[in-house]
Amino acid sequence: MGNEHIQRIIEEILLSMGIVGSIEVIEEQAINGVRFHIITDHDTQLLIGNQGTHLAALSHIVRKIVEKKLGEEAKHGFVVDVDNYQGRRIAELKEQSALLADQARHFKGDVEMDPMPPYERMIVHTILAEQVDIKTESIGDGKTRRVVVRFVGGIE
Repeated sequence: MGNEHIQRIIEEILLSMGIVGSIEVIEEQAINGVRFHIITDHDTQLLIGNQGTHLAALSHIVRKIVEKKLGEEAKHGFVVDVDNYQGRRIAELKEQSALLADQARHFKGDVEMDPMPPYERMIVHTILAEQVDIKTESIGDGKTRRVVVRFVGGIE
């Protein structure tokens, strides 16, 4: 099942909600996958919800349907987006990750991020994965789980 199948699943869910629109498929390096950006004239707040809660639920439903149809093959990364909500959040995480990595280098120590959902933690880990002098680790439990950016030496 490729991107076109996932796109079709999203379109079917939107249609069942009475929402008409198109879906732009965007390669997203920060998630090592694809962002399915829904473009619609309907009230996007209905799909996004307060602080992205509806969008997270929609993404979860799509992911579960894809996993059910694909099994283990569904492990590739993708995210559902509306009104570029996820695109903006990814950009914010990229900027924040770079700043915190610089801070960790400057102080030659650890810097903790605020708690965030698993999807956002995965983005931070992916963004900083290629930094030879920086390592990331998730610590904490449940809603307090967060990323620690660690300076491990190397490049000055």
